[in-house]
Amino acid sequence: MKNEPRGLKVALYLRVSTKTQVQENMSLEDQRRTLIEWANEHDHTIVKIFEDAGSSAFKGKRREFNLMIDAIDSKLMDIDCIAVYDATRFSRNEANRYNAENILQKNGVALYSYLDSIPEDADDAFLMKGVNGLFAEGFSRKNSKKSAIKLNSVAESGFATGSPPPFGLQTVDAPSFDGSKKRKVYAIHPENSIIVEQIYSLALRGLSGCPYGVKKIASYLNENNILRNGSKWTQNSVHTILRNTAYYGERQYGLNRTRKDLHSEVVIIPVPAIITKVNFEAVQSLLKSKAPMTSSSSSKAIESPKLLTGSLKCAKCGCNMIINTGKGGRYHYYKCRDQIKRSINVCNCPILPREKIEKAVTEALIGKIFTVGFIEENYEKVKLMLTKERSNNSLVKANLQRKWNQVDSQVSMLMANIADGQVQMSQMIRRHLSIYEEKLNSIEASMDKLDKKSSLPLMRFGKNHIESFVDSCVSVLLGGNTEATKALILATVKDIKVYEDRVDIKGGHLPLLANVASNKNGHSKGVPTLVSMWR
Repeated sequence: MKNEPRGLKVALYLRVSTKTQVQENMSLEDQRRTLIEWANEHDHTIVKIFEDAGSSAFKGKRREFNLMIDAIDSKLMDIDCIAVYDATRFSRNEANRYNAENILQKNGVALYSYLDSIPEDADDAFLMKGVNGLFAEGFSRKNSKKSAIKLNSVAESGFATGSPPPFGLQTVDAPSFDGSKKRKVYAIHPENSIIVEQIYSLALRGLSGCPYGVKKIASYLNENNILRNGSKWTQNSVHTILRNTAYYGERQYGLNRTRKDLHSEVVIIPVPAIITKVNFEAVQSLLKSKAPMTSSSSSKAIESPKLLTGSLKCAKCGCNMIINTGKGGRYHYYKCRDQIKRSINVCNCPILPREKIEKAVTEALIGKIFTVGFIEENYEKVKLMLTKERSNNSLVKANLQRKWNQVDSQVSMLMANIADGQVQMSQMIRRHLSIYEEKLNSIEASMDKLDKKSSLPLMRFGKNHIESFVDSCVSVLLGGNTEATKALILATVKDIKVYEDRVDIKGGHLPLLANVASNKNGHSKGVPTLVSMWR
């Protein structure tokens, strides 16, 4: 620049694109020293120095650069010029450069590049910057391509790609047998992995059987001083952990690729599992049911801390009975939702005092449902039902077996003819074999379905086992823990319907017996296993 002006207020912008440049080439210090010397030589006043270490000028994700442009655009910083070591330090993305320079021009701020000779004529300068910018962006895209291909190869080989590992995992040196460059692999972090296990446990069953949402999990961890590398938990940080497949052993690389034209598929990097895939999928189902756009009023009622919300229903209209208050909150009632939301005249369902109906339901469960006699009676009924089912299905299964034998015989005959050379393998023969295979699979699926319908999906248990289960349930119902009691009711009771003159408790034989079977022996004073289950 000829006859450079003197005595300007300037901001210096320094940038290197990778941590390797930061650590090895020390280019940040080179840029700083050179630009400060230039400013002193021309009597400029340095207002502020902005520095992005290890940030890309192609992707545009630069914190200090964005702060600098925002400060200029919002008049928070009064300067005459931004000085950079060379134009590529300012931006390698032509669209980003153009937008940023428009903001500078609007606010009367010039851009000075120490290594680039920019013409004084505005039109010539515009043309030169555009051409240089396109070359710089092309060079940056080539570097980006090389890096993307290299990192994809590293991921496909099962190594860590350099990004921070998920919370609960860490990177360690991989063994090298041929003297090649050292790589990193993922390993379990001994302390943080315990917190990850706890987060999934809270999401699945809380402390007493009812699953916690992300907000409640974050609150619980913070209140108990269980921190995330010294920081408080947020809903987003908990949600990120609950959605990350790395925790059951599959780290996904390439989900947020910038260059979709190079690699579109996601690479799975095997990592040590902290939880099971079954538990991960169960948590995904819970997250989906609680999502704002998909959660129903019934799922919200189930999450309510009130004991019978989600189970207590109006017999006339089928709506949930929800808590309503009176006398300034001194009294609590269960009331038909439609009576509250629409009009008291839409339904004649009675209003039930909360303490009275909760006590009545608890007493009914203890006196009629969770008894040895009731459970034994249901067990005999289910066994009789399944015996009849097996008898009815035996003829159907025999017919299916005969069809399977016929198809299998045809396949065997065809394969023997091919082996003897009597029939030549052709596209038509392959099609016939494919049709036979589909028939066999269909018949086998039908027989498996019949077997499942007529088999008892419960392990055998005796009177001692039932007594232990009943004692556990009664202990929960009388224990005063609303969360555990509600989990027990939801696991065994289908619904509780309120009529004008009575309340009916309904449930299924199999859910009750399945919970008896899954309950561990010897837990007469503890919480039954079913309280940790969520249907």
